[in-house]
Amino acid sequence: MTEQQREDDLLAELLDLPEGEHDAGPPLDAMPSLTRREEQALLAEAHAVGTPTLTPTTTPQDATATSFAGDLVGLVRRYPLPAVLASAGLAMLLARQRRRR
Repeated sequence: MTEQQREDDLLAELLDLPEGEHDAGPPLDAMPSLTRREEQALLAEAHAVGTPTLTPTTTPQDATATSFAGDLVGLVRRYPLPAVLASAGLAMLLARQRRRR
């Protein structure tokens, strides 16, 4: 069962409850009432929007602005073997430099 099916089932259960069985809250006549179809349409719209993320979205003006770490990760993913060889060579140079001191 998917999460959307669970939400749809829960919504159907809540809409089928008699008025006296709802959780304590504001009086039902004070709340705007929606029909079952309106509730399901609202739920469908919420699913269409999706889950918000905390990552910033790129806009056309800052599409060229990237971080150094992001560029480095992209290079390593694109060229894994040369990246390993370059890092091994750098490690050997640093170790050799350290022995001289």
